Amino acid sequence: MEKRPRWLEVSGLPQWLREQAGPLAWPLLAKLIEIDCRVNPRPQYFDASPDDLSQSTGLTMEETEENLDQLQELGIIRKRRGKKGLRIRIESPLPTPQPYAEVAPTLPGLPLDRYAHRSEAEKTKLEEVRNLYLQTFGGKATTYSEETLREISVKFSVEEIRSAFKRALERESISLSWILKRLYRRRERLQDALDRGKPLTEEVPAGYKQKGNGKE
Repeated sequence: MEKRPRWLEVSGLPQWLREQAGPLAWPLLAKLIEIDCRVNPRPQYFDASPDDLSQSTGLTMEETEENLDQLQELGIIRKRRGKKGLRIRIESPLPTPQPYAEVAPTLPGLPLDRYAHRSEAEKTKLEEVRNLYLQTFGGKATTYSEETLREISVKFSVEEIRSAFKRALERESISLSWILKRLYRRRERLQDALDRGKPLTEEVPAGYKQKGNGKE
């Protein structure tokens, strides 16, 4: 799994910050995110020096302090004085124009969901995927399988997932990796059909690019 939440880069947040605070807010926030991910297993306060932030981002001290104030006013970060300069915390979840659930299916692999809002529907979906895994293979999910189950839950529709697990249950000695590969192969075939403009008899799940309307 990746170590930085690249989903934020395509969530519309950089553009929104540009509109609200100017072009320097996102580069500064990106540096804060980099620090937070490096020092904290999950979002919490960390030490940050305005001077170090200025040097690493190329902003002047005045620009750094001004944009930190703007990020706080917008509800993106919290900051307070600490023994080593500033103590900063990035809010979680972050208020992104597009939620993680819409962005993640369009990205390769399983994007890190740090700072993402998880709705009750998403939690229920993941729980269903876990139950399908138990019904198909039995036993508690390992660390690897838990990550794979999350990827399946994020990237594919409920209908696609149920169909894949049903097919696996009909066969013997089928692994979770087989299910994941089957889901991705089906996605490639369906996307190819959409790209070629072929008529489809099934509803197109989220995460597919439909020719002619630019929607995903």
